[in-house]
Amino acid sequence: MNNSWNKLIYKGWAPIYDKIFNSGPFSKVRDILFNEIHFRSGDRVLFVGAGTGADI
Repeated sequence: MNNSWNKLIYKGWAPIYDKIFNSGPFSKVRDILFNEIHFRSGDRVLFVGAGTGADI
């Protein structure tokens, strides 16, 4: 596949992907996961993102 095709596919699926993975059970699990992480002063977090930016 060429790069233009990948961009077209991404542009079409990204909004649908975000609606699915930023709501419902996916959102609840993400909230539970992040609420159970206990950070201490001085801790560092490396947040690696890819794609649409929806976490997990």
